[in-house]
Amino acid sequence: MSNSITGVLTAIVTPFTAEGAVNIPPLKQQVQRQLAAGNGIFCGGTNGEFFVLNEAEKVAVAKACVEEVAGRAPVVAHIGEVSTRETIRLGKQIEQLGVDAVSVITPWFVPLKQDELIAHYTTIADALSVPVFLYNIPARTGNTIEPQTARALAQHPNIIGVKDSAGSYESLKGFLDAVRDIADFNVLNGPDSLIHQGFV
Repeated sequence: MSNSITGVLTAIVTPFTAEGAVNIPPLKQQVQRQLAAGNGIFCGGTNGEFFVLNEAEKVAVAKACVEEVAGRAPVVAHIGEVSTRETIRLGKQIEQLGVDAVSVITPWFVPLKQDELIAHYTTIADALSVPVFLYNIPARTGNTIEPQTARALAQHPNIIGVKDSAGSYESLKGFLDAVRDIADFNVLNGPDSLIHQGFV
């Protein structure tokens, strides 16, 4: 596939039953609605409440989205876990489903240096066959991917972009400026509040 994933990718929510189980039929209905309005699906991320899903549920959500999209648009599935090992473990299951790419949030709870983030993402990208998006959301993780770190990681052939959900134009612009000269490295804007800047 081309490394270029562009347009509006909807970060879909994960529906639950009254008992708290993942509810697949309304998830598939949601995918159909969003395909009619956008350019792709981003599943299992922050809006998808990955932090309350177990491993089997994360796989089930991604599987349902891939099946419902049926090759009509890109599907990006979030696989980030608190450790490198667990992220790879989940990623190896998710990549077998036919997703177009995966996203990986930074580890949380423990503050990390930029070289440690580079090692984390490089190890993951080396281990997986599916393309990888970095996912920057420091307000939730306590760890920030710096623009120059994204630039360094952009040299890896399996790292194809960054989703920036830091929530500021300065952060988004920092990523855009840092990788402007790198072909096929995508910068995705997360917050709705910056949708205009994301399009411009």
